[in-house]
Amino acid sequence: MVGSIGLVVATVLVFVIPNVKPDTEKKSSEKALNFLQIAKSPSIFMPYVDLLVCFFGNGMITSMLEPHLKEAGANTNQVGVTFLIFGAVYMACTPIVGFVSATLYH
Repeated sequence: MVGSIGLVVATVLVFVIPNVKPDTEKKSSEKALNFLQIAKSPSIFMPYVDLLVCFFGNGMITSMLEPHLKEAGANTNQVGVTFLIFGAVYMACTPIVGFVSATLYH
């Protein structure tokens, strides 16, 4: 369920976030953003929704993994190594996914 929600949110992000070129000069006539404008802007708000869904997914995996491993006959050391591997994969993949996301053009 959470994975499906994550895919839907990620797909929406592809279409919502604009490809904006950085503007080097600041215009004095532009107003500063307020909280209501941020809440209404999908290009600013949707990445936070995506992150929230991902945290829900990780929370569900970590809370359900230990009982399932115990039921399968894993001892305490094996459960610890499993969580270590889970964290190591997350640590290794995060910079790669960040680099790919930063270099892709819409």
